[in-house]
Amino acid sequence: MNVGEKMDIAKLQDAGIDYEDGLRRCAGNDTLYERLLGMFAQDTNYAESLEAFEKQDWDGLFSHMHEIKGMSSNLSMTEVYADAAEIVALLRAQDYDAIAPVIDRLRKSYALVIEAIGAWLVMKSSPV
Repeated sequence: MNVGEKMDIAKLQDAGIDYEDGLRRCAGNDTLYERLLGMFAQDTNYAESLEAFEKQDWDGLFSHMHEIKGMSSNLSMTEVYADAAEIVALLRAQDYDAIAPVIDRLRKSYALVIEAIGAWLVMKSSPV
């Protein structure tokens, strides 16, 4: 892939990213949307949310999950959004015992998204 080439849309869709919807949210500006996806991949809220979960810091977890929920919604990451939204709802209901299985699902959905975005970032920065 040459520098400046666009993301592999099929790979993004396989990872749970609705590229067309995300592009629509960015007024059709694919450069902006892809830059935002790259920024998401570098965001620290996910790692910080896992730390908060391990410490049972429910306020911290809520804050980080709320950020992930918003970003994933705006970027049309359907699975990550669904998992983050469920965790936020469980935290609001103070149903802490039900969070662990959803965190496990989020680990998988998040990993797929990061893998898809990361593969593009590596390919984009490699000269051919």
